[in-house]
Amino acid sequence: MAARGGASNGRDRAALDLFAAIVRRCREASGYPAARAFYQAMGGAAFFGCTYKAYLNVENGVSLPQPRLVERLVAAFRLALHKDLARDFALAYLGLLFGSGEWLDLTARTLESQDTGPGFSRVVGSLEMTPKQRRVLSDPEALWCYAVLAQDRDRWSAGGLATFLDLPERAVEKALKSLINVQLICRGGGRYWSPHAGRLAPPMIDPASLVSRHAEALEKSRGYRMMEHPLLIRASETEFRPYFSYFSQSLDKARQHATISGGGDTALFLIEGVVTKLLDF
Repeated sequence: MAARGGASNGRDRAALDLFAAIVRRCREASGYPAARAFYQAMGGAAFFGCTYKAYLNVENGVSLPQPRLVERLVAAFRLALHKDLARDFALAYLGLLFGSGEWLDLTARTLESQDTGPGFSRVVGSLEMTPKQRRVLSDPEALWCYAVLAQDRDRWSAGGLATFLDLPERAVEKALKSLINVQLICRGGGRYWSPHAGRLAPPMIDPASLVSRHAEALEKSRGYRMMEHPLLIRASETEFRPYFSYFSQSLDKARQHATISGGGDTALFLIEGVVTKLLDF
C-alpha cells in the first residue's frame, strides 16, 4: 500500500495538513499546476507504486504516505537541487513520524547548519524557478540556450548560440523569445544574457528526452566521453533502492566545480547517473 489511514488526533491532523501543503508546493514548483498531470507525467502507478486516488489522498492530507511513496516524491521533485524545499519537505515528513518537540527542533537546527560547499552556493542561490519558467524549459531548444546563458557572464547573439550549440537559428530565436517572456533572460543590442547567471541553475536533463539526444549528437560531433564506470550486479531491489539517493547526492556534488567565468579549459559537461533494471534474476 502507498498510504495508510489519516489522522487520529489534532496533532496528527496538523502534521498531515502541513505535509500535504508542502507536497503541493513542491509539485507546483516542478511545473505542474494540476495533480493529475504531475502523476501521469511521472509514470503513474508504475512510478509511484500507488493509484492516483491514493496519491491524491496524500496531497489532500487524508493519508500518511508510506516510505516508498516518499522516496518517489523526493525523486520526482528533484529535491537534491532545491535546498530550501528539501529542508521543508524533510521536516514536514519527520513531523508526521515523530510529532513536534525537542527532537524535531534539534533536527531542524542540524539541517539548517548543513552546507553543500562554496561551489554549490556560488551556482545555485536562493532563487527558485516558477512553474511557468519550468514549463518553458521543458522545450529542448530553450533548455539548451538557457544552459549556456545561465552559466556565462557574456552576452550572446542568437546566431552565436545556434552555431555554438549546433541548433537551427530559427529554433534558437523562438526559444529565446520564450525565455524572455518568463523573465529568465534579457535582450539588448541584439544580444541575450541571463540576469540570474550563477543563481538559477538549469534543470536536470531527462535521459530519455530530446535534450539528451542532442547531447549525444554533440558528443559525437564535437565532444568526447571523458569517463565511464559501468557495473553489472545482481541485488535485492528492496535493499538496493536506498542507494539511489546517495548516488544522486554524489552526482550533485559536481556542482561545486561549476563556474560562470570562461577559461582556457572550461567546457559544458553532461553528467548522468542511470540505474537500469535489466532482468528479474
